[in-house]
Amino acid sequence: RAWPLAAAILLICVTQARASEDPTPTVGSITRNNGLTTNGVLIVHSPSIFRVVPSNPTPANPRLAIEQYDRLLELSPDPDIRAEALRRSADLRVQLNDSEAGANDAELRKAIDNYKILLADFPVYERNDRVLYQLTRAYQLSGDANRAIDSLRMLVQKYPTSARTDDAAFRAAEWLYAGGRYSEAEPLYRVVINLETGTTLSEAAQYKYGWSLFKQAKYEQVLPVFFAMLDRYLPPGELTDPVGALAS
Repeated sequence: RAWPLAAAILLICVTQARASEDPTPTVGSITRNNGLTTNGVLIVHSPSIFRVVPSNPTPANPRLAIEQYDRLLELSPDPDIRAEALRRSADLRVQLNDSEAGANDAELRKAIDNYKILLADFPVYERNDRVLYQLTRAYQLSGDANRAIDSLRMLVQKYPTSARTDDAAFRAAEWLYAGGRYSEAEPLYRVVINLETGTTLSEAAQYKYGWSLFKQAKYEQVLPVFFAMLDRYLPPGELTDPVGALAS
């Protein structure tokens, strides 16, 4: 009886040894063989048999993008797509003119036309404040300062809560002030000062607002403006020693 039992044990051991030498592949064994890790869950990172090699990034080609937008507009797409195509093609034209030496008058005219079509055909387009801001840049690059100022004024008037309102009002006021048009610059500086949200331009706007009043000989109106600025800069308390106060 002992001999059959020993033979059976020997047979089992030989079978297990052969199985360990050439095991049937499983998901787990294949995973381990490819350098992956398991923790009760199959985790695939990047097996050596499927090595991923990223391709080189495709360089941006604004001119090709402009051509595609123009071709898209020729297909008379639905209104939303048409509005986006008009804006993006115009933006790219302005961007190219802004980055290249020498203005391309034909491209700038096309950009301006697209912006104007967009404003006329889509008066409630959600990005029209940006359109007006970019239209200003197109006019500036083409050397038309008056129309650039008009675009900024329209932005300020139609979109008083826009994030671009303070910059638009200040830029328009600066252009007008530089051209000696002080009475037109005055209300635009005041717009920046009165913005409820506050702006980093408010202090500069207050200073130039005072000077626009001064240039118009509005001396009684300018005194409170400059006194308010002095109150911010001078030390608190009575000015019993003006020389010392100014020095500090």
